[in-house]
Amino acid sequence: MPAFASIDKIADWSGRNHLVIGALGTLISIAALGISAATLWASQSEVIDHAHETSRNIAAVLVGEIARTVDTSNSTLIALASNFSNPAVRRMDPTLRHDLLFKRTIAPYMTGMGVTDRHGQLIDGCCGPNHRWNFGNRDYFTVHRDSDNVGLYMSDVYRARSRNGKESIALSRRIELPDHRFNGIAVVAIDLAYFDHLLSGLDVGPNGVSGIVRIDGTVLARNPPANDKQIASFRRSKSFERMASSEAGFFAARSSIDGTERLYT
Repeated sequence: MPAFASIDKIADWSGRNHLVIGALGTLISIAALGISAATLWASQSEVIDHAHETSRNIAAVLVGEIARTVDTSNSTLIALASNFSNPAVRRMDPTLRHDLLFKRTIAPYMTGMGVTDRHGQLIDGCCGPNHRWNFGNRDYFTVHRDSDNVGLYMSDVYRARSRNGKESIALSRRIELPDHRFNGIAVVAIDLAYFDHLLSGLDVGPNGVSGIVRIDGTVLARNPPANDKQIASFRRSKSFERMASSEAGFFAARSSIDGTERLYT
């Protein structure tokens, strides 16, 4: 019985070399542990890679949507600025001019649109020709009054007087006379609710957070929402500092708001 003889020999050898057998057992255990650790590391790496890809895709969707919004708004502003740079348009009957330039369907995110004179007085807008708001103290007006090379400007967040104090941002462009002197602005307003709407449709998981933040730390939207104290904490955080100083990237950090460790894109 060669097989039994071989087993007997192995058993006899094992009895006389128990230290070697113990060492081999330890090595086998370490090898198994190493394989398990490698498997866990590979699984964790796959999870991180998947999270990175998901967050990058979400960021791309947001960037694309906001870029289209800005592009459409800019095209509207260029057309308005061009029309109101024409003296003949300014001399038109106000009702006829309003019907031609403003009485049309605008994008749902544009909650206000208008043109001012060089003092900031509203000449006409989508809210109607009878509104008499003055925007002479708004940053989206003064920036064009004081400089002729700003181009498209995005304002600070403000509360819209014409819309019951809703938080908004404005996009504006300079209007000039034929000799290039300042003659007012064209402006469109976008309520922050638009950005909230963009984030509400994103699925970032039970512990995920999505947000739209300006480079100066102004939070235009966040899901879930954060209070003023939490937002102030975020602005001072290393995570925001790192994001603001990089055009793109991916890193893990602990949230300054709720202490949860997250992957930031």
